[in-house]
Amino acid sequence: MQWTEAYATTRQRLLAQAETFDDRAAKVAVPALPGWSVKDAYAHLTGVCADVLDGNLDGSGTPAWTARQVTERAERPLVAVCAEWSDRGAEIDGWLAAADARAAFLCYDVWSHEQDIRGRSGWRGTATMSVSITWWRRHSRRSIAAWPRRASPRCAW
Repeated sequence: MQWTEAYATTRQRLLAQAETFDDRAAKVAVPALPGWSVKDAYAHLTGVCADVLDGNLDGSGTPAWTARQVTERAERPLVAVCAEWSDRGAEIDGWLAAADARAAFLCYDVWSHEQDIRGRSGWRGTATMSVSITWWRRHSRRSIAAWPRRASPRCAW
């Protein structure tokens, strides 16, 4: 599985999973992301998609950048957040297909948050996991030292 296909497959799987969540389930805390709910994780994933497509990358990967993605979608129900991600799906898939391999960070990000969202229900690994781990191994050694230290425990790639 290529990373472009892995992102689309994982997005579709997460969108299908979201359909099973009621309001109560959407508010459940995500243990690996202190202060975030399941809905917040979806808001971040949707926000990353929108920000990449809209070229809104100033501060990308910082706690402020990810917090803005969640805050902008805070008043919307999970179904609306997921509709935005779904509506932009073909566009992000096209962007990924045209991008170079450095864009595989989107695959890693969606995979890691799939674990956050689904992990509480006994989730097991997928093909996206192997693609993501391969990307991480290739890029982490040469880029991790350049990543800024983060004071926040919240997700920021």
